[in-house]
Amino acid sequence: MAAPTWKIKTFGSFEVTSKDAIAKFRTRKTAGLVALLAIRSGERLSRESLAALCWPDSDAGRQSLRMAISDIRTVLGEDAVLGDRDRVGLNSERVSVDVALFEKLAREKRCREALDLVQGLFLEGHEEDWVVPERLRLTDMIANAAVAMLADDPGDENASVAKRILNVVGCREDIHIALMQAYVRRGQTSLAIAQFEELERQLDELWGEPPSQAAVDVLESAPRPRAASISRPSWRHQLVGREALIEDVVTTLSQANLVTLIGPGGSGKTSLARAVMNEVEGTAWFVDLTSETTAAGAARAIQTALGLPHAEQSEAIPAIVRFLRSHPGLLVLDNFEQLAAVATPMVEALAKDSRILVTSRVELGIQDEILRRVGPLDLPKKGASLEEVRLSPAVSVFEHRAQAANDSFAVTGDNAPSVVELCRRLDGLPLAIELAAARVVVHSPAQILASIQRSMNAIDSRSGRLTDRHSSLDRTIAWSYELLDDDSKRTALGASLFAGPFTESDIATLVPNADITKALETLVRSSVINGDTSSDVARYSMFETIRACIPNLSENRNEFQPRFLACMAAKAREVEESDLRYEERLRRHQSQLANYFAALDFFVESQASIPIGIRLALDLMPAAAVYSLGDRLGAVLTAILTWPNDEIDPALRAQVVMASLNLSANTDDLDQSIALTQAQLPKVAGNLKLETQAKLQLASLYKSRGRYKEAMTNLEWSIGHFDDLSHHERARALYLAGLTACCMGEHVRSLDYHLEALKHARKGGDRAQLIRILFDVGSELAHQGRSEESLELFDEAVEHCEILDSRKLEGLTRWQQGDALLYMNRPEDAVPILQRSIELVMEVGFKAALKWIFLKMGEALAKFGQPVTAVRLFGKAVETRNAESRPLAVYEQNDLDKTMEIVRGQLSQNAIDRHWSEGAQASWEELIEEALSAGVPSASPM
Repeated sequence: MAAPTWKIKTFGSFEVTSKDAIAKFRTRKTAGLVALLAIRSGERLSRESLAALCWPDSDAGRQSLRMAISDIRTVLGEDAVLGDRDRVGLNSERVSVDVALFEKLAREKRCREALDLVQGLFLEGHEEDWVVPERLRLTDMIANAAVAMLADDPGDENASVAKRILNVVGCREDIHIALMQAYVRRGQTSLAIAQFEELERQLDELWGEPPSQAAVDVLESAPRPRAASISRPSWRHQLVGREALIEDVVTTLSQANLVTLIGPGGSGKTSLARAVMNEVEGTAWFVDLTSETTAAGAARAIQTALGLPHAEQSEAIPAIVRFLRSHPGLLVLDNFEQLAAVATPMVEALAKDSRILVTSRVELGIQDEILRRVGPLDLPKKGASLEEVRLSPAVSVFEHRAQAANDSFAVTGDNAPSVVELCRRLDGLPLAIELAAARVVVHSPAQILASIQRSMNAIDSRSGRLTDRHSSLDRTIAWSYELLDDDSKRTALGASLFAGPFTESDIATLVPNADITKALETLVRSSVINGDTSSDVARYSMFETIRACIPNLSENRNEFQPRFLACMAAKAREVEESDLRYEERLRRHQSQLANYFAALDFFVESQASIPIGIRLALDLMPAAAVYSLGDRLGAVLTAILTWPNDEIDPALRAQVVMASLNLSANTDDLDQSIALTQAQLPKVAGNLKLETQAKLQLASLYKSRGRYKEAMTNLEWSIGHFDDLSHHERARALYLAGLTACCMGEHVRSLDYHLEALKHARKGGDRAQLIRILFDVGSELAHQGRSEESLELFDEAVEHCEILDSRKLEGLTRWQQGDALLYMNRPEDAVPILQRSIELVMEVGFKAALKWIFLKMGEALAKFGQPVTAVRLFGKAVETRNAESRPLAVYEQNDLDKTMEIVRGQLSQNAIDRHWSEGAQASWEELIEEALSAGVPSASPM
């Protein structure tokens, strides 16, 4: 078999070479595609997945993929790429790839040969979304190969190779340790110590961390006198006896922007964070994220803590960043672990310009993150004096908390052995120690120690609910629970259902025939629940670790769950049926979202109380949309729709289907969404409100698909059945009718609808809806030559955007304002307005708006004498719309046709075709830069 013609080098700089040539591809994206195919050399990959990986932000990914494959075949030869309409791959007979050979050699344990191929990191300089995980995977393989090579032969040559690999991959503790072990095996202890010191230096510079115990153990195993000099990190982690750690964190925050306190539950991270807040200079804000599970929820909690108005999800982070830039201080994000997978990018963005202190059970993995580990408290050494015992952190915490429960308590020579053993049995965890110490109000340390043993034995024997695999905190909660009276146990069980705050009346609803006030007092004193009495109504909460453990301790663990579901459903219904303004209803829902979803989790799992659970889910629709919980609520609705039809009332099931469709409108395939909505119409016939909502949704889908007559038919029906509809719903129907008429080129009719919609929007209380209608009415007035009225409405819309701090809506307003200025024949004013529109929508990540804004920007530039950029913008906007099956509206096509007549007077048809095609294939980023740098006299946004 002939040798492959082309060689692909991916380690280090990306190169494709043959004996006589160096391959040059048309775009960087095409080169990236070659690299992606190279790491799967010999395989055929899905075209769909390739398009999504290489062009993740493009709606024309498949078309871009086709053009890139054509370019690859032009450069490398037709037979270099094999495939069909669904899958494609490199021809391994024509192309060799260093990464494929590396993986083959590594699998065959030919580690030295494999490592000789590694001349740099995988695809250095490339940061595409798919590259990073592949780089990490290959880096792990490289490190494993280096470790295996040294284990097989610790000689000088292999050590030199391993050191070279360290220079390539950066600080890898496993390779450092393998080198240390190699030196120890060769009897070169001094080199092992030097390697340890180099590891120590690198870890300190990178993360402020000491070497791991595994590295220390290697040195301790070496025959050398210096082993005793290797220091071990010793952490003190409670307000009592942890002054040095507090000072360290404060000092670190004066030099770095992001510090994460990491440790197990109950280790005192929150207390430490609050102590740091008291020590740092300037303002500090504390945000409890315990009940948040989404990035949007976390952002909203931060906005609340900072006193900012709640912005839409895409605008929240820029709003927080702007506030923190203008108000330097410390932002503390507490209990972040459940958000690490979804909200880490938000923390990374905030930490670029602001000081952030995070408490979490897991690392965030951000490059500039500095970790401070918060672990168990130090215990006194054997043979310590009484004074040394009392000064040890664990015992000091116990004594401090015990004195809060019983001011006459003190650690003495008599009880010190029991206190020390108790702290040891609790593994030095602060929360567990505090729970135990709270019992000295009625028991001695010796009795508490004995009760732990009895309770643990009883639990271990109870159907295996808790075993030695569980943490000491679980066991502490268990015995603490067993010491409670019956009312307190039942109250604790009921309280464990609440994922968020609750009141005394809430818990009384769940636990009848109990002295709730006394039970709550007992639970607070026992540190089972937390009480906040600073507001008009006392609110309670439970640590999540305790909340998760309590149900396992009761034989009647499900006793209160149906009541809890009914309680949450009643709360939601009460809010929905109240006379409160729309914004206030949303705020009331927001305060209970954690509890609502805890109830829905039980509902989905048990399928009990179906009408009540469905009603709760439907009542949460507005809040889910505003607080970006659509995916979570959508999962609940989807689960409901899998249940047998005969278990759910048909009308109620139809509402669930409509709600599910509303959550996914315009995010899935339009034709499929239309078909699903049409199928529901017969099921809601006769229910005016529900039928109107269904027709409005269908009309919106028809409009997006370009089926304007069908959209208008449904809108006219809805407008004709306005009885019992709110101003908000009427405004929505009229607004959609106005947009549809505009798309049909009926501008007078469109304006009539929009003016009527504006009347209802001013009464509806939804400022976002009002802004959209204002800028559309302004655009329509400009189309009809009513310039002054138009500009007044744009000014009003911008004022509302500023009140909401909504850069997304301001960007859309500026886009429509630019359109209006073009109709006033003022392109010199329209260009800077449209440039500002592009900047605003990109600041909040709303790239989807560019396919509309580029049409107006192209028109403005064509009229301003810059036809090349205009045609490139048109090509991108029009081809993107076509790929999405969202055709140009009549007025958009008319405007484009008129503008192209201007362009044809400036460029040849061949030039127009070339620039159009180039624009369609160019990246959004490239075209944004062209649009923003267009040579137009500067002007301030109006």
